[in-house]
Amino acid sequence: MKRLALLFAMVAACSGPTPGVSSTSVGLAEGSITIADPVLTAGTVSLDIVNTGQFGHTLVVTTDAGVVVAATGLVAPGDSAALEVTLAPGGYQFSCRIVSVGGDGQLLDHYQMGMRADVAVRETES
Repeated sequence: MKRLALLFAMVAACSGPTPGVSSTSVGLAEGSITIADPVLTAGTVSLDIVNTGQFGHTLVVTTDAGVVVAATGLVAPGDSAALEVTLAPGGYQFSCRIVSVGGDGQLLDHYQMGMRADVAVRETES
């Protein structure tokens, strides 16, 4: 009987995430945002964010209409952050919205430099 209970506990632990919950890794670096899985499941989404770049970055999650859904604070070089957000089915964009001044006095817009990626959120499977 104890073995059967242990077997059920092990199967439950290995059955995977709760339906409607997704997670993915997001890498931030100068000129790019890398998403391990750009197709997510609607519901609560956990984002594990790592800044592998030389400068601080943020992660801003917006709808296709440009509405900000969630954002991190500044993620320093070599640091990581976690962000949990509830997403409905549809298209989203992950981006860095930092604008700074370079050594030559020119504006450096991280978004314009390519720090954006498209994400699709699908209905939860039954």
